Amino acid sequence: MLQRMKDAGVPRDAVTYSTLIKAISRSKEWDKVAQSEAVLTEIAEDGVQPSASCFGGVMNVYAMKGDVAGARSVLQRMKGAGLPGDVFTY
Repeated sequence: MLQRMKDAGVPRDAVTYSTLIKAISRSKEWDKVAQSEAVLTEIAEDGVQPSASCFGGVMNVYAMKGDVAGARSVLQRMKGAGLPGDVFTY
């Protein structure tokens, strides 16, 4: 889908990526962490500033797996990107 958007000249933004991360978190795929982390990487490669919602979605994927350390790692990256946490982050 993202490639089709790019091919059609449709700009992708943080909302696009946040929606994709949310879809990954709800999917039945077994490796949601790797997929959601790949989206965070793609955001950076696309030159888009990820939103707190993007990071929060990835944190949620880690939390659903019971990986507190992974979720904290994403929180630290979010803070490093200059994004404050919100009610949903904490």
